[in-house]
Amino acid sequence: MATSKSPGQKVIAGLMLIIALCFTLIFVAKVIYLQQVHSLYRSTGASFEKAQQEFATGVVSNPGVQSATKQAASAAVSSAFSSGNQM
Repeated sequence: MATSKSPGQKVIAGLMLIIALCFTLIFVAKVIYLQQVHSLYRSTGASFEKAQQEFATGVVSNPGVQSATKQAASAAVSSAFSSGNQM
């Protein structure tokens, strides 16, 4: 089955190749950027354990998180009592 390519098909094929090339370039740029961030992070003496501890400390002391937690807990309690605690 022979197929002849019209000029329109060649243009579309060229556009698809350009788009694929752009996605490839973006991927390569993201990998390079990730490597740079990782090397910067490691050069500061940081560790995953320190990051976890800092995150936990920041979340616990954040007033917005505390307020949201209180609201969620009170909503859960009121919902449990208003539904009659049916299981």
